[in-house]
Amino acid sequence: MRKLLFFLAMIPLCSMAQSRYCATWQDFLDGNWKEAEGRVELVPSAKEDPLAMGIEADKKRTAGILRKRAIVLSQHDSLYINLRPFNTFGDVYVRAWRVGSDKLLFARQDVAPSRFSVTYGGTNTPLNSNSFRTFSRLEYLVCYLAVWNPHRDELSMVRLTRQMVLQLLTNHPQQRTAYEQTDKSRQEDADVIITTLQAAGVIGR
Repeated sequence: MRKLLFFLAMIPLCSMAQSRYCATWQDFLDGNWKEAEGRVELVPSAKEDPLAMGIEADKKRTAGILRKRAIVLSQHDSLYINLRPFNTFGDVYVRAWRVGSDKLLFARQDVAPSRFSVTYGGTNTPLNSNSFRTFSRLEYLVCYLAVWNPHRDELSMVRLTRQMVLQLLTNHPQQRTAYEQTDKSRQEDADVIITTLQAAGVIGR
């Protein structure tokens, strides 16, 4: 229940506000934001996945830009990343937090095949992105970093591991100690990572 309440707190209570967006990752790095025309609303895209937000706008052109071209959306001083470029989680936005000057952290399901396997007709079959529709979307959440991959010239996602979290906490000994004392089976859970990094001031609230 505690984990459920933590993630539900990420959902904006009122999402109708003046919105800004970045059309490219370079625009985001450079701080080149554009004002979205008209009213823009973030709404849950599915009942089983309340963290995944869809776009509703009163201007068709604005809706098209935000759904298909924009990379990052800003509302109420909160950031949302468009997961469309990753071809894994669907064409939705989720809450995101800036890490340093060039990364965004977000929480989604663990897509590692070793973690998910279901039985179909007596054979174990790794899950793909479509299979997540049969699971509670608030379970098995881990953290990813959205980073630019210069070798492939594209936006990539990197799963945040325990060692990466410890590195981020290098200059925050109190939070690092508390994190290391957390049950190891929970140290890569998204709620643990996000609350720890927020307590350390590595990411915002």
